[in-house]
Amino acid sequence: EPESLRQISWNTSFDEELSGLTAANGRLFVSTLETHQVHALDMNSGEVLWSYTAGGRVDSPPTIYNNLVFFGSRDGYVYCLRADNGGLVWRFRAAPIDRRIIDDSQLESSWPVHGGVLIRDDRLYVSAGRTSLLNGGMALYALDPGSGDILAKNRLHDSYSEAEPKMIRNDGRNYRGDIGISNDILAREDTCITLRQMRIDKNLSQVGISNGQFISMNGMLNPDWQSRIASFFGQPNESRNSNADRDQYDYLESPRQGSYMVFDEELTYSVRIHPNAGKFRTSFVPGQKGYRIFADDNQTLENIWNRYVPIRVEAMVATAGETLFLAGTPDVVDEDDPWGAIEGRKGGLLWALSADNGKKLSEYQLNSPPVFDGMIAVNGKLYMASVDGSVICIGES
Repeated sequence: EPESLRQISWNTSFDEELSGLTAANGRLFVSTLETHQVHALDMNSGEVLWSYTAGGRVDSPPTIYNNLVFFGSRDGYVYCLRADNGGLVWRFRAAPIDRRIIDDSQLESSWPVHGGVLIRDDRLYVSAGRTSLLNGGMALYALDPGSGDILAKNRLHDSYSEAEPKMIRNDGRNYRGDIGISNDILAREDTCITLRQMRIDKNLSQVGISNGQFISMNGMLNPDWQSRIASFFGQPNESRNSNADRDQYDYLESPRQGSYMVFDEELTYSVRIHPNAGKFRTSFVPGQKGYRIFADDNQTLENIWNRYVPIRVEAMVATAGETLFLAGTPDVVDEDDPWGAIEGRKGGLLWALSADNGKKLSEYQLNSPPVFDGMIAVNGKLYMASVDGSVICIGES
């Protein structure tokens, strides 16, 4: 019930930059980026149950499987901890060699690993590196979750052509053909896994570009609104364009796309920074119409509803086809502090919309906006990692 989401049940402050959240078995997991730590909290009280310090930044929340906690770190290692007490089970160096560099005032590996690693079919999939163009490319592994033993490995490496410096080897893996593949959070796709737009089978062999599923062009960890390139989900359906209002629905010329997307079994919800993203227009004036939210049917690709919201959406959650929750900074411009809202000094907004028709159900004022993708829903409550370094639970006690 959206009206119940007006009460903060608990607030745990870390006073540090936070990752997003994951949850399992009554525990909530979050990382504090600059201190290299992963924390487990009691979901009912917010009490910190344990903390573990890795050898580098943990840039995204851990993955939970079989009462074990898995995460990558920018020190080039993958860690496995016990979920109940944070004890170390094993640690695996995914970086080809233990070489360190300075990145943003922190010491880390030349082959960092993102925090959120992928579990699929009782295998743990890991990618270590920055891009296929640097340091011999990226190292890919499939590991045994219980022991950390290597089940499969491969390397993704592209070389610049001396004859054509602006082009790299183009074998269908690259969407543009001249930008290589950058590392990112691994994702599932039917029988394969994906790294941005590239598809990989369970033995880490490359099987071309993603076709018909989710493609993250700009990566899943980019928090910068204005540089976020649209992601795509599904194939275009050209027939749906014939009766469309061209000014209102330019996005229909492409597959479902958005600067930020979530989906459930029935619908895909997309946030559009620029109203005419299908034509790649880059103009946007803040503090006017707001940002547009679209809901598309996953089977027919037909648009179900769309509306503007006065929120620069940083976090979005769909709950079983009933409610869509949006949270972020208000789309306002203060003449005395023009960047205040964008930089979080004007607090945050949380809205609940009907998943069926986009109707506004409820609104809640936040002391601080969420971090990018920093909200989850569990058992009728919302949990949010905030820009001010606090984790909050919103809902009835």
